[in-house]
Amino acid sequence: MKNLTCHCNMLVAVIKEQLQETQGLCEYAIYVQALILRLEGNIQESLDLFQTCAVLSPPCADNLKQVARSL
Repeated sequence: MKNLTCHCNMLVAVIKEQLQETQGLCEYAIYVQALILRLEGNIQESLDLFQTCAVLSPPCADNLKQVARSL
C-alpha cells in the first residue's frame, strides 16, 4: 500500500506540472486526477473535474459516464 501511495503522489505531481503547462486544459490530466480523487474518496472534487472534462470534450461519452458514476 505504501508503494502505491508513493506512485500516486508522483503521478499527482506530474499531473500538476502538465496542467500548469497547458493552463489547465489537458483533458487527460484532469481525467486521471479525477480518477485518483475518487479512489481517495474525494467524490465532489472528482465530480467537478469529470464535469470539466465533459465541457472540454463534449462528444466524449466516457466523461459523461464518469460524471454519472460520481453522482
